[in-house]
Amino acid sequence: MGRWLGESESSYTQVIAGVDIEFPQDHKAHSSFRHEWWYLTANLTDQDGQPLGMQWTQFRVAIDPETRAPAQSWHSQQLYMAHSAVTTSKIHYADEKWSRAHPELAGVETSPFRVFLDDWQWKSQTSDMFPATLEAKSETFGYSLKLESSAPYQNRAKRAIARKAQTVR
Repeated sequence: MGRWLGESESSYTQVIAGVDIEFPQDHKAHSSFRHEWWYLTANLTDQDGQPLGMQWTQFRVAIDPETRAPAQSWHSQQLYMAHSAVTTSKIHYADEKWSRAHPELAGVETSPFRVFLDDWQWKSQTSDMFPATLEAKSETFGYSLKLESSAPYQNRAKRAIARKAQTVR
């Protein structure tokens, strides 16, 4: 794992400031980039009216930028990790799953929109992200949520890059 985490960023497609983002097509996986993620958080109330927080994230990491394997191959160079959590005022539940990309195990689809790893998934009936369902379950917790958007998509970045780290050298 250390070898691919240490790869030079120059081996991957670079994010360029000023490039327009097009939805829904840019919700897909961009396998030539080093990594990306799909992320959703929510403040909810349980059946007793008590507040709780929910978090669902799926990461995609390119293991090797030079090797291209067929989409249905076990030799995929894309690794997915999903993380899910539920928090109350007293307890924090969390779990994670890992898999290489494979149409039956983990990936991202755009029509209809679906981000999945095993039985955890964010799934819409169309290419739009909403309305959708979000599902995750583990031995200690689980949820199945119906997601709806009450406002149009807002691109807060205005074509900016949210840099998370310095270039790896």
